Amino acid sequence: MLSAIEGYGRFVEKVIVPHVGKLSELDRGVKLIETGTWGIIAHSLVDCRKLVQQISDGDVYLLSNVGGSSQNE
Repeated sequence: MLSAIEGYGRFVEKVIVPHVGKLSELDRGVKLIETGTWGIIAHSLVDCRKLVQQISDGDVYLLSNVGGSSQNE
């Protein structure tokens, strides 16, 4: 799981973040960069790094599909 999260983080950092403005511009469904799909994906990098740190520290992280949220312990 940690490898997958780190890989996703590297992908977002190298491919999405540098081009978020252009991706948003080319996506007809996006009105604003920050709140559009590409902006949300770019901002997921921060959460990705936090999650990697949590797992590395040995903290328990529970994933839940109920209500679309996750829980930390």
